[in-house]
Amino acid sequence: MKEKKILLLVGIIANSIAMIFFTFYLMKLPWLAGDEKFLIWSSSAVKLPYREIPSSDEFAFINTSYDLQLIDRYDEFSFPVGNQVITDREKLALFLDIIGKGAEKPKYVICDVHFVDSTYADQQLHEALQQLDNVILSRFSFIPVPVPVPILWSFICSPKISP
Repeated sequence: MKEKKILLLVGIIANSIAMIFFTFYLMKLPWLAGDEKFLIWSSSAVKLPYREIPSSDEFAFINTSYDLQLIDRYDEFSFPVGNQVITDREKLALFLDIIGKGAEKPKYVICDVHFVDSTYADQQLHEALQQLDNVILSRFSFIPVPVPVPILWSFICSPKISP
């Protein structure tokens, strides 16, 4: 009887592990299954009364993936090891300055910029961001090597986080 319980326990554990790996395999497939399509359709088709959908005129989504610049990349001992591609902050600051001085500012400005490394245009970008009311920026919180604190650190971090 004791051997059957041990065998059953081993079978349950093996089945659980196999199902976990099978689930991850299915999640990596590039297509959707039929029941997933129905789930996505049904969840997006339901209009809940408390769900407020803002107008697209209130948002400015800024795509920063095309205007790039190269900066020096340093290792953990501050030796240059090559170049690193980042968003061109000078162009972004100019664009945000134009938006900030416009007659009708968007309610929210959403931008994907990581401020891990400093550049010469950070002060200009900081001033352009200060002109806007609601700015949503990405936040990069895992820093594997010590880097100098960027100028915009106080702007993008909550009060609980210190560099």
